[in-house]
Amino acid sequence: MLQGTCPDCGTRYYGWALREPEHQTCGKCGARLVIAEGSVPHKVPSNGNSERDPWAFLKDTV
Repeated sequence: MLQGTCPDCGTRYYGWALREPEHQTCGKCGARLVIAEGSVPHKVPSNGNSERDPWAFLKDTV
């Protein structure tokens, strides 16, 4: 699985969509992501975050 990590704020994104240039920038700060392969995504806590943020399942909160 692909993992994108923001070098500025540390937010992480996961998934095949990271192969596309339009999905290779951080949604939080706009920096270009560093893309790597072979990572396993973490589960998002079921506290409602995914309802407020539809991309929460792709993010790893650090």
